[in-house]
Formats: sequence, C-alpha cells, structure tokens
Amino acid sequence: AYRNVPYFSELTKFRKPAINQERPGRTLLFSSALTRRKGADIVAQAFAAVAANRPDLQLIIMGEGPLQVAMRTILAPVAAQVTWAGFRDWNELPGFFHQSDILLAPSRHDAWCLAVVEGLAAGLPVVSTNRTGAALDFIQNGKNGWICPANNIDAVVRAIQAVADLTSGQLESMSAAASASVANHTLEHGAALFHEAALEALRTWKKPRPR
Repeated sequence: AYRNVPYFSELTKFRKPAINQERPGRTLLFSSALTRRKGADIVAQAFAAVAANRPDLQLIIMGEGPLQVAMRTILAPVAAQVTWAGFRDWNELPGFFHQSDILLAPSRHDAWCLAVVEGLAAGLPVVSTNRTGAALDFIQNGKNGWICPANNIDAVVRAIQAVADLTSGQLESMSAAASASVANHTLEHGAALFHEAALEALRTWKKPRPR
C-alpha cells in the first residue's frame, strides 16, 4: 500500500490576523533560498517586467543565495519597489507574510515547498508551478492562487499582471479561499495520517517465507 503523508508544520502563527488594514497597491512576497531551483531568477525577471509599468506593485525578497547579485541587476530598474529582507529566522516569517498580499513560489521543481502552505495559511493567494507538490495539493487555479507551467517566465508574468488587476473584493475573496484551503493542515492531522498509514502497513505486511 502507498500513502502520501506530506510535510506538516505549526501554522498557527501564520494565520491571517483578524484585523487586516487596507494597503495601497499590492505587495508580493518571495520567501525562499535565492536559487535557480526555487525560481528566484524567474521572480526577478517577471516582477521587473510587470513593475516597470505598475508603480503600485512592491516586492519583498526574504532569503539569501547565489542568485542575489544577478537578481539585484535584473531588478535595478525597479529597485525602489523592492525590499531585500535577507535571511530570517522562522519565528520572524509570519510578520513578513502579514505585510504581503501575494506569495510567489515559482519553483522549477519542489517535492513540497512549505512556504506555499504557510502563505495560504496567512491568507495569501500563491503563484506557484505544476512541479511543486504543495501547489498541486492545495491550489485551485484562479480561486486561491495560480499554477503556472514550471520554468515559464511568461506564465508568471501573466499571473503577476492578474494580481495587479485584482480589485480589493477579489483579493479578499481569494484570501479567504487561501486560508480555508489549509484550515485542516494541522500537526494533529498530520500525526493522525502518519498513524493511520503505519497501521495500514502493519495490517498488510507479510512475513517473508523461511528459506
């Protein structure tokens, strides 16, 4: 028997605060290592392409990695719209999620990507890819985020443009759908799934025949 038991983590701190003041424009967040696998270069290129004509867009980049210098070069024309937050401890992450409206997670390949789940828990619609496990499990295209083909900058550009054009009501609806989509993704639920899978393995296990 095969059972898929994904990563679970403590999402309580990421839950959207009860009071969420309206902010001007849209703030996008990238929370990951600045690597090619995580699509950091795609984030830089796609944001630069859209933000050049949308001064109301802001980007927070939280993380470090080998692509940081290249990303700074790509983002130089819109540098005033970019905040470099650097590496942050896990306890600091929720504060940055709560400052944002959308999470960018365009990994070229990612077995899970915990940031996707954290973003959804924080009420952030997520832009991710069809080669990201958490996105495939939780994102419904156009409802609580966007699933783009992996390694496709044009698709991420279109998703960011869609983000920029969201009305406040549309963003609020997507935010509520994002939070609801991972409402049951708790540590307790994960432990129960693992326990159930272990019991099933024991029930179906056959002792090897003696030689």
